[in-house]
Amino acid sequence: MAPSPLRQTAEPVLRFIEGLDSRQGERRIIDEAAPLLDRFETAAQRAGVAPVAIKPARYALAMLIDQRARQLKGITLGTWSVLARRTLFEGRDIPMARIRAFRDTARRNGMDDLETFLGEMLERAETLRAGPQRRHGGGWGWKAAAFALLLAGGLAAYAGVLEYRFQRQIGADFEVE
Repeated sequence: MAPSPLRQTAEPVLRFIEGLDSRQGERRIIDEAAPLLDRFETAAQRAGVAPVAIKPARYALAMLIDQRARQLKGITLGTWSVLARRTLFEGRDIPMARIRAFRDTARRNGMDDLETFLGEMLERAETLRAGPQRRHGGGWGWKAAAFALLLAGGLAAYAGVLEYRFQRQIGADFEVE
């Protein structure tokens, strides 16, 4: 079986996704990803991929880039979201459910290559989602526990000082009698 033309033309983009690094920053990632997606579209056209299959495949690749970038530490999500929507998704809202809808449409229309490609991209996206997550709690549990311990320690010390003063006063009164 011959390799899928969509899969072959997507290789540079997939390699880019695997090599993403947060040190690059949001704008640099976008500046590198957008031309790669454009080259993917051009290469897919030259490879004879049906024109109706190219945009859904592009959006699937853009979704993978988006998923991976959102997991990188040091990426500002607000900036990333604006840049990704404007550049990678060409101003459209393309959630994972939309890629699934594209896959289902490809299945109904007998576009096996596109269906397989989109299925593979969705599997990769699910793997990315289940992988290491970028956002952590920030250690609030430990901070709350330390605060509670400090508060309890402070109250215990205060109670000890009051008890000492009370006992000292009683002792002094006892000595006087």
